[in-house]
Amino acid sequence: MVTDLKSILFGFSRAMYSQWFFYKPDNLLFDAGEGLATYLGNNVFATERVLLSHGHIDHLSGLPVFVHARAKARGDNEKPLEIFYPEGDGQVEAMRTYLRAMTQRLRYDLHWLPLEAGAEFPVTGSTQRFVQTFPTRHAPGRLTLGYNIVEPRRRLRAEFREWNQTQIREYVQQHGREALTETYEQKLVSYCGDGLPIEAELVRGTELLIHEATLMEPEDVKHPVHSTLEGAIEAAVAAEAKCVVLTHVSSRYRAGDIDSAALKLAEALGLECPLWVQHFNRLWRVGERNA
Repeated sequence: MVTDLKSILFGFSRAMYSQWFFYKPDNLLFDAGEGLATYLGNNVFATERVLLSHGHIDHLSGLPVFVHARAKARGDNEKPLEIFYPEGDGQVEAMRTYLRAMTQRLRYDLHWLPLEAGAEFPVTGSTQRFVQTFPTRHAPGRLTLGYNIVEPRRRLRAEFREWNQTQIREYVQQHGREALTETYEQKLVSYCGDGLPIEAELVRGTELLIHEATLMEPEDVKHPVHSTLEGAIEAAVAAEAKCVVLTHVSSRYRAGDIDSAALKLAEALGLECPLWVQHFNRLWRVGERNA
């Protein structure tokens, strides 16, 4: 359960201009929008993996300075970097070609790893947690990806959850503790990039859902490639998310209006978990913007 969001996540989000998030517990970077290296500072060296949702420029344009800073700034200039991206994304491939030409003398290994939906790979430094990709709906005819960070856990089997301590102790003595429990996969973070409201089953029960909410009003929708504020909150309710961060909000809206509309919709739609907004470089909990 997320108890102190600002201690584990920071980033920047402004629709059309720049989006990225740094997840501190696993040194993962979701997307790489403009201004990335400037805000990260020495955290460019902490970052070990970049997970790109798609190749649109507002999610990609921070890579050149970021890659350069890891090579030239004062820090661990030899730590390898892996950049994951949707397989077949021509815009990411174009950036890869550009960076190959501009950074021919990197002191660290730079690996580009194309992914399909449904791929899994372990989190660096963890023997259990892994990253899982899922499809999003953003660019028609192109693969765009979201990412789950997943951790295997154990819990009491459903048939034993109403038992008292005496019953459980007697059962363990006869059958062993393993017979009482089952393994399940807990989603710690679900990053959805850009796109229409995510399908609930892809992120069901996630502890932290990072979901775009570009448009506040349905009449502002010109093309079916982004979520409305209402659609994002509906998706969070359906997925039973335990904490939600709304991102990629259009800069046409003022922070106070976003906060008021999100609070009203959360109450109307029955969202019971904490709701946050990342607007430019500010992250606040809905209803506490001026706290």
